[in-house]
Amino acid sequence: MPYERLTDDDLVALLFSEADALPRAAVDEFLKRGAAIAPRLAAIIDDKAAWGAADPRGWAVVHATYILAAMKLPGTVDTLLRAMERADEHDVEPIWMEDVALTAYGGVASLPDLLRAAADRSRKAGPRKSAMEAAGLLGLLHPAVEPQVTGLLRGVIDNVAEKPDVRTFAGIVLLDFARPEDRKRILSVAVDEDYTEDDVEEQYEKGRLEAGPPDDSWLSFYDPEVIQARRDGWEDDDTPVEDSEPAPEIAIAPPKVGRNDPCPCGSGKKHKKCCGK
Repeated sequence: MPYERLTDDDLVALLFSEADALPRAAVDEFLKRGAAIAPRLAAIIDDKAAWGAADPRGWAVVHATYILAAMKLPGTVDTLLRAMERADEHDVEPIWMEDVALTAYGGVASLPDLLRAAADRSRKAGPRKSAMEAAGLLGLLHPAVEPQVTGLLRGVIDNVAEKPDVRTFAGIVLLDFARPEDRKRILSVAVDEDYTEDDVEEQYEKGRLEAGPPDDSWLSFYDPEVIQARRDGWEDDDTPVEDSEPAPEIAIAPPKVGRNDPCPCGSGKKHKKCCGK
């Protein structure tokens, strides 16, 4: 299909009709139109009725979020954070699995918006945490802005009026920098379910986290082979399991998983952002 010949209305309509199989060529046409069509994507994200809708309409919010993030336009951080919040509420896995990459992909230009969002106590905890971690990643990658990031995180930890889970999460992000002057501060908000004194000591022994830059790997969602593999996986999940004798249960202590290690569930995310949350 010659997507470049479609009107904006017809192009946007594809987001609601193609389910998870929106062609990459259509995505690329959105990216070419950029700022001119971006408000249409933001409107989809802000349409509460679109979240949790039945197939294929429910996929529109995923496409709108992915494409808007890939445009890297100024002023879109707030919209993307609203997408993170709603993805968490409605368990839209393709979005919350990529939250940090999506919000950090705009680079240092997006940092002021991320810091404002992270400090905004009127926001829900989920988007604030996403903003903190995205800002933390940018601070690790760009030493020039590290003081702004670590200053924000210290302020959250030191503010006893903050919610305990938000302070603890700020400690998790600040720990990646492993700065000596922050050790006691980080330990002061440690919670065993999130990180322990042993985790802190382990990170300080390793030193500052070596972070890779955010990329647009989420756009592989639209590669034909990925679409096919995804659908094959869904078919496998629906295959009935034949009755058989249950295997004997054997108690094996699970290996300790580091905060920044890949999650053992196979999601591809860091443990602290997946099953270790």
